[in-house]
Amino acid sequence: MPPQLHVTVYDSFNFEITGSCIDKNFILQVTPLANSFDINTANVTWYNSSNAVVNSNSPTFNVTEYLATNSIIPQLPITFVANIELVNNCKLIHSIEINDLFCGIQKGISPNGDELNDFFDLQLLNVKKLSIFNRYGMKVYSQLDYTKQWLGQSDSGKELPDGTYYYVIEFNTNRKAVTGWIYINREQ
Repeated sequence: MPPQLHVTVYDSFNFEITGSCIDKNFILQVTPLANSFDINTANVTWYNSSNAVVNSNSPTFNVTEYLATNSIIPQLPITFVANIELVNNCKLIHSIEINDLFCGIQKGISPNGDELNDFFDLQLLNVKKLSIFNRYGMKVYSQLDYTKQWLGQSDSGKELPDGTYYYVIEFNTNRKAVTGWIYINREQ
C-alpha cells in the first residue's frame, strides 16, 4: 500500500501597510486586504532595515516613538518590514519605505530646563538648514544639518527674549522649504 499524504489547503491572504500621523506620531498600520485574515489572531512582527525586531504582537508600530526612544536620526528613506504569521503557520512579509516622517511642527518652546519643550525638535524631518528670524526680519539664528540644537538662543549664544519668532526650514530632500512661527516662553 502506498504511503498516504494529507494536504491542507488554506485560502490565500494579503495585507497592506499604511503610514499616517496620529497626534504628531508617525504610525504604521497593517490592514488585511479583502478580509483575508483576522488581524486579532495574527502574530505581527516589525523589523528595521537591519533585520532587528523593533515591535511585535501589534498591527501598529509607532515609528516616531521608536526613533526617539533609540536616539536615532533617520537617514530617509527608511524601511520597515511587517511579518504576519497566522494561527495555521502561514506567513507573509511586506515592507514599506518611508520617505517623509513629517507630522507637524511645534508652535512653541519653553527653554527653562524642565526637559519639556526645551528645544525646537525637528529630528525626524531631515533638515538641511534652519534659520530663525525676529519680528523685524533680522536673522538671529541659523544651523546646518539641524536636529534639535535651538533652545531660544541667538547665533552668539545669548538668550533671545520671549516672543514670536519666524523660521525657514530647508530640507535635504526635494521637499519645498517650510516657513512658520514659533513662540519662546521661558515661564520665569
